[in-house]
Amino acid sequence: MYGVLLVNKPSSWTSFDVVKYIRKISKTCSQNPTDKVGHTGTLDPLAQGLLILCLGKYTKLASSLMNKEKEYLATIRLGEARDTDDISGALIQMSPARCQMSDIKKALQEFVGEILQIPPMYSALKLNGIPLYKLARRGKTVARKPRKVQIFKIELEDYTPPLLKIRVVCGKGTYIRAIARDLGEKLGCGGCIESLTRTRIGEFKLSQAVDPKSIHSCQELENLLIHDYTNKNI
Repeated sequence: MYGVLLVNKPSSWTSFDVVKYIRKISKTCSQNPTDKVGHTGTLDPLAQGLLILCLGKYTKLASSLMNKEKEYLATIRLGEARDTDDISGALIQMSPARCQMSDIKKALQEFVGEILQIPPMYSALKLNGIPLYKLARRGKTVARKPRKVQIFKIELEDYTPPLLKIRVVCGKGTYIRAIARDLGEKLGCGGCIESLTRTRIGEFKLSQAVDPKSIHSCQELENLLIHDYTNKNI
């Protein structure tokens, strides 16, 4: 039981929920069962879309898959700043979103290229071994060092105030929630993620992915695994 599995993560599941679900099935296989299941880049609980899982000896590919270019389709709600930087969080500030299309386009282009980004407090990054989101849930806010991330492209898909839809192509470690937060600050009205979908990781597309809830047996799982994605380390 080994290979790469392309999953369309539901917005109601965490990334680890998906891993646990697939691990439970993979351990029941009568031949070569495995509990070695890992994902190649966390999606926020609110987010949906492409999540790549590696099973068995293919877990050695996780780091190389994490480094691949990613594409997201994000809807940003302008006029609201929230503590999680998405719509699930507590409202911090609310302002009228009277933004002109020309101002939005200009502000978006300032994010293209290599930029410095401060990770959200509600993230899996750790401070002294403790995930930041656990500190945030205790009401604590700590200073986070800006990190360099690469934004290859941002396209404006639609703007129907207060909702702004963008497509982002970026490198490893980019927080789309941070883009929503920082864009809202640039526009002077605040912003947070309304919805987020990961549509591509490298050459893998969301259209190739399956709903994890549709997998019920070891044979169904085996039939969906990609075995020909090879690497010299395997």
